[in-house]
Amino acid sequence: MRRLRWVSLVVSRVVSLVLSLVLSLAVLLTTLVPVMGLAKESTSSSTSVTAKAPATSPGKVDMQILDVRTAEEFAENSLQVAVNIDVTGAKFKEELRKLDKSKTYKLYCRSGKRSALAEKLMRAEGFQNVENLGSLGEAAAKLQLPCRVSPCPAAN
Repeated sequence: MRRLRWVSLVVSRVVSLVLSLVLSLAVLLTTLVPVMGLAKESTSSSTSVTAKAPATSPGKVDMQILDVRTAEEFAENSLQVAVNIDVTGAKFKEELRKLDKSKTYKLYCRSGKRSALAEKLMRAEGFQNVENLGSLGEAAAKLQLPCRVSPCPAAN
């Protein structure tokens, strides 16, 4: 019985370590892809910034999903195709200037407050197709997209 408990403990710690490494790699890739200029039209990997609208949306509209929480929150969990741009970060407006204003942007955060702020700031910068999806859970439900860490939090 003790041996089984010990094996269970070791397995759970290994799984936890692997998940931490995968999340760290995802954050690193999400950070490097836009910096290296590889994210413009890439749709082939899980770090892509362009996603197709879910089947429930009329037509096929290219959209970009932005997680406007901190990098630490993003590392804990996010939508698989989301790009992290921290609305409270010093470089938020600089990051906005790199985005295509003709695309559709779907925003989310923890509760919907920061994504509402990001929406307001984006509209002030000339973005017209911006939607606040609310929380991570609400965004996952509305877009019918998976989170990097399953399950996604419940919608509020």
